[in-house]
Amino acid sequence: MERTEPTRPIPQAPQKVLKCLDSMQALVGASLNEREWATNVLVDDSLPAFLLVFIGIFSLVCFLASLKVHIALAVVELNLTIAFALLSGAFWEVAEGNASVASNLQTADGTFLFIAGIAAWYILFALILGSVRFLLALPVATSAAS
Repeated sequence: MERTEPTRPIPQAPQKVLKCLDSMQALVGASLNEREWATNVLVDDSLPAFLLVFIGIFSLVCFLASLKVHIALAVVELNLTIAFALLSGAFWEVAEGNASVASNLQTADGTFLFIAGIAAWYILFALILGSVRFLLALPVATSAAS
């Protein structure tokens, strides 16, 4: 006798939500009923990719602004910008169904985040040692003339 896995019941969506979605999709000529609600994915899998693209744009602006502060901060921001771009690409590839490419992008993303983390720790140690006037001062070069 075969052993079967117990199935979870699919939660029923509230009727008001279904009616709202029906009216929204009626504008584009589609209809939605409870069966389609339970079997279809309504949120596009690439939605996080768009969020990360805009966070990456903000990170790029922060990188450009950090060029006047410290080189180490610019390294952090540049690596974060690249990491957001790679992670956005990974989510996009998952939405397209390319799991192996997404895995490679996530691995590269981890590398850039690791470099950003090391540079951020360096800034932290430099600021802490400088604030307590420790004998050892870590150099934090400024990239603009003061």
